Amino acid sequence: MDPLDQYSKIQYLVQLEINNAIKAYADQARFSVTPIPAHQHTGVDSSQIDFADLGGVPILDSAPTDEPTNGTLRLYDSGGVRRIYAFINGSWRYATLT
Repeated sequence: MDPLDQYSKIQYLVQLEINNAIKAYADQARFSVTPIPAHQHTGVDSSQIDFADLGGVPILDSAPTDEPTNGTLRLYDSGGVRRIYAFINGSWRYATLT
């Protein structure tokens, strides 16, 4: 019997074994992903957006203390001192403006 004919008779079993091996490998702990819980995007059960971050850079009269996402910018103006603040790696950094 021709090798291709023989393979065609067991092709389904070979594919099944390959698929099972791939699934077993993917099911190992390093590929486990926490399922996303059901949500409706109501703003209560999903990430909320701080609209101050969308409308430009806010001008503050005191140093920022919130903990937004990395890369968030804030302007500070106390009437004499002007700074630009950037939230980087979990803390606020600033540069004084002239």
